[in-house]
Amino acid sequence: MKKKFIAKDKKKYFLCDDKSILNVKDVIELFASVNWGKNEDYNISEVKKAIKCTSILYFVIDENGKLAGLIRGLSDFNYCTYITDIIVRPAYQRKGIGEVLIKAVKKKTSNIPIFLHTYAKDSKFFSDSGMKYKPGMKVFTYKNKNK
Repeated sequence: MKKKFIAKDKKKYFLCDDKSILNVKDVIELFASVNWGKNEDYNISEVKKAIKCTSILYFVIDENGKLAGLIRGLSDFNYCTYITDIIVRPAYQRKGIGEVLIKAVKKKTSNIPIFLHTYAKDSKFFSDSGMKYKPGMKVFTYKNKNK
């Protein structure tokens, strides 16, 4: 799927879900653009595998094919969906691209609860997108030392 839309900056963008046209190096560059590490911190084959194993993936490219944003999620398409990543390149933020990505996941998983964790500074974006804060919920992490 490649669906055209006009963002708040009046420019044309494309919402896509075809993993085969997504360049892994562009994804790594996108991660680095929002300070999720440096390009060299990422292993191309591991990022490729993560994309392949992702059950929900949408991304936005501009008219020139530049990756503007991406959302990844895991879902059983029955009980729950978990948004693992939502990233919009800084130059493309505040143009409605993140909103388009969230709406795509909501549409694909209609009637299924969606969960995510975020930093406090980003809470307003998710509230404005219709997500509700769940008081009392906590995030726990575990890093496997064998990796």
